[in-house]
Amino acid sequence: MNSNTEIKLSARMYAVIGLAGNGLCIADIGCDHALVSMAVVERGLYDRALAMDLREGPLSAAKKNILERGFADRIECRLSDGADGLKEKECDAAIVAGMGGHLMISIIEKNIGKFKDLDRFVLQPQSDAEAVRRFLIAEGFCIVDEDMVFEDGKYYPMMAVEYRPEACGAHETYPEVYGDVAYIFGKRLIEKKHPVLQAYLEYREGILSGVIAEIEQADMEAERKNARLYELNQELELVRRGLCILRN
Repeated sequence: MNSNTEIKLSARMYAVIGLAGNGLCIADIGCDHALVSMAVVERGLYDRALAMDLREGPLSAAKKNILERGFADRIECRLSDGADGLKEKECDAAIVAGMGGHLMISIIEKNIGKFKDLDRFVLQPQSDAEAVRRFLIAEGFCIVDEDMVFEDGKYYPMMAVEYRPEACGAHETYPEVYGDVAYIFGKRLIEKKHPVLQAYLEYREGILSGVIAEIEQADMEAERKNARLYELNQELELVRRGLCILRN
C-alpha cells in the first residue's frame, strides 16, 4: 500500500464514514484491513481509532497497513469479539459495517451500555435492516440519519444512531407517520426522498410483479399458490406505498 496516496474506499464505505460525525476516538468494530479506521483519521474526522476484529488474520493485515501508512500512533489494533474489547466510555463513536443485521443486533445487545454511552454509531447491515431498525427504536435509540448506496449490483442501506430515549426511540413516531414502510425502508431515507431508495423500490416492484405473474400462470396446488400470492402481494403493496410517498 502506497503511503503517499489517499486511502481509497468503496462508495459504500465512503457513505458510512459520511455518517460518522467527528470527535476524538472512534471504534471500527469488525475492521477487516482497517481501511475505514485509516480513512477517518486521515480525513481528520477523528483523532484516534480502535481497529477491532474477531479474527487474527485480518487484524495482522490491519496492523501491517497501519504501520505502512504511518498511523501506528493514532490507530490501535485490538482483538475483540464484537464490542467486548471496547472499554467503557473509551470512544465517542463506533462503526459496525459489512455484517448481517441479526449479528449486529447481538453485538449491540451484548454490550448495550457501551453503545448507549457513545455519542453516535453507524450501522451498515448487509441484511435484515428492518429488524435492526425495530430493535433500535424499541431500545430507546434514535436513527438520526440514513443513506443508501448502489454498488456492484447491490443496494446498501446504512444509518447513524444516537441514544436519545427522551426524544426518540420508543417515542419516535415511526408507525404513526409512515406505518411499516418506515421500519422496512427507512424513515430518514423516505423523508429525504432518497433517489437510491426510489430506484430500489422500483426494482423490487418490477421483480415482484414478474414473480406474481409467473405464479398466477403456474400449475401448482391451489392452497400453496394462494398462500404464496398473498405473501408476494403484501410485499408489493408495501413497496408501492413507499413509492407513492417518495413520488408525492
